[in-house]
Amino acid sequence: NTIPLGREEALENMRTHIETVMEHYGDKVISWDVVNEAMNDNPPNPTNWEGSLRQAPWYQAIGPDYVEQAFLAAREVLDAHPEWDIKLYYNDYNEDNQNKAQAIYSMVKAINDKYAQTHSGKLLIDGVGMQAHYSVNTNPDNVKLSLEKFISLGVEVSITELDITAGSNYQLSEKLAEAQGYLYAQLFDLFKTHAANIERVTFWGLDDSTSWRSTSNPLLFDKNLQAKPAYYGVIDPDKYMEEHAPDLAEANQATAKFATPIVDGTVDSVWSQAAEIPINRYQMAWQGASGVAKAVWDNQNLYLLVQVSDAQLDK
Repeated sequence: NTIPLGREEALENMRTHIETVMEHYGDKVISWDVVNEAMNDNPPNPTNWEGSLRQAPWYQAIGPDYVEQAFLAAREVLDAHPEWDIKLYYNDYNEDNQNKAQAIYSMVKAINDKYAQTHSGKLLIDGVGMQAHYSVNTNPDNVKLSLEKFISLGVEVSITELDITAGSNYQLSEKLAEAQGYLYAQLFDLFKTHAANIERVTFWGLDDSTSWRSTSNPLLFDKNLQAKPAYYGVIDPDKYMEEHAPDLAEANQATAKFATPIVDGTVDSVWSQAAEIPINRYQMAWQGASGVAKAVWDNQNLYLLVQVSDAQLDK
């Protein structure tokens, strides 16, 4: 199981799978998510889209053109059924990260430009799916930049898995609920502005209790199916934003202990008596790193210790 198949066998498996599934469902669908989540998060050189791809099993077995090969297989099925009106999508999350958005843009453009040269300008990839797994810390300006970048490709764009996390441990304060509603309102104001280029908006779940991110209360209805502020932000974005101007985010607070640590790269004993300050502010779909800060002071200095826990450290 640790050695990938050879390229030709893997390609044959892929083509067989795609053809079998598409033929089974026929014209009962409006679009296919042909390739999903192929791109690394925050790639350092996003114009090199092939180098930004995840080292997934398909990549290891086939190579970086596995994305193109998957779409070619799907297009072949559609070409055999001209009566079907079905679009072919690439779909990914954390697409508001500008490096990742650029890598996706570069990939779709390169694949479509290549296909158009031999197919009278036709598209191979019809659309880009923005999963939109956001949090209350998401910057809507980044969503706007990514949305407009994908629209400029001349493809359809769909918001495919929208939810916005707020709070934790199934708890949601009134202030966070209003902030969540405000971001939903900002996003739907943006979606309305670009409605001519957005095929659909799909919420990823019905209510907080059944969401895959249920502990963080991400949807429009709570666990009792009651409408949250987010619901009203979606229904009338302008009215909601006018009536719920956001407060500035409150700083995390703790009391700093009077002590002088030795600054030598080792956490000495004085820090064990300092209060912990959680500093988790997730901006991506997956939480990733977590951190705790501590502060102590003496008559000359304020000392700050930040300890970060992350399964994958980078620069």
